Amino acid sequence: MTISIDARFNGPDGSGNGGYCAGRFAQAFAAETTRAVTVRLMAPPPLETALQLRRDAAQGQIWHGETQVASVAFADLSLTLPTPCTVAQACEASQGYVGFQAHPFPRCYVCGPDRAQGDGLRIFAGAVAGREMVAAPWQPYPDLAESSDRLAIEQIWAALDCPSYFGATLGEPGNPGLLGALTVQIHQRSLSVSERYLICAWPLGKERRKRFAGVALFSEAGVCLARGHSTWILLSPQAE
Repeated sequence: MTISIDARFNGPDGSGNGGYCAGRFAQAFAAETTRAVTVRLMAPPPLETALQLRRDAAQGQIWHGETQVASVAFADLSLTLPTPCTVAQACEASQGYVGFQAHPFPRCYVCGPDRAQGDGLRIFAGAVAGREMVAAPWQPYPDLAESSDRLAIEQIWAALDCPSYFGATLGEPGNPGLLGALTVQIHQRSLSVSERYLICAWPLGKERRKRFAGVALFSEAGVCLARGHSTWILLSPQAE
């Protein structure tokens, strides 16, 4: 199977957004599963380039020529969810999004403030007052539907991606990082692009330049619709 990432779905300029690409790779590997899937990124996913999925029943690999871009496999996701904040608290937290002051990738498809409404997802997760958590509201738009009103699965992966970085690095200086791995389990696959959602992320520890986070997508009523665990690699050696 061949996969190509459109140029608009970038993270850093010139390469794909990690969460969006991971979602595309997961969908190519197992389109309709409700099992958790882990995608490990081994190289920046190139844009507008044919990538090859090689797979067996247990796992898959994404290749660009002789370079392995990612691996994909089923996973067991053990993740304790905190009580989500309210939508009002998420809206307030989003106003304090640190990316408004400085952003290493301002045109990131998910969290870049330079992306226009209806172009990027514009999910701006900020610290929730009194909680060890970042949060943001998310209102999808019609172009994110894969059919009729149904939100495309790779957009859910993308929406979980960048907030988890800000959760993983909560309270730290703004060291840029790249997604190393993302495990996602989607509990409700038929989500409407017409609904508003809540995304919460929280830190789960660190190891040298690695930072870990839990992240979840909730309905406005606080029902968990998808959850994930991310590993981030900070680019600055001073983060060790």
